[in-house]
Amino acid sequence: MRKIVLASTSTLFGQEYLSYLEPAIRELFAGIPEIVFIPYARPGGISHDDYTARVAAAFGAWGIKVKGLHTFPDPEVAIRHAAGYFTVAATPSCW
Repeated sequence: MRKIVLASTSTLFGQEYLSYLEPAIRELFAGIPEIVFIPYARPGGISHDDYTARVAAAFGAWGIKVKGLHTFPDPEVAIRHAAGYFTVAATPSCW
């Protein structure tokens, strides 16, 4: 069985990045010490490393390590072997 959390935004007004999703994320990744982050929908064009660091800081506060998919020599193998994944969908500016 696969589990997923689908959220329409990563930040609510006046709150820290991903904070409103903390309960759902903790439940989804319970017992998983490290996940793969897919950083390709970079807000404002920041680097993959900077975006991964932002996500890693949030998840790290909850005891979950994050490794960016872009750092693996073979991303397909990384996805197949990861215990969990996280990504944020890009929102076109025309929406």
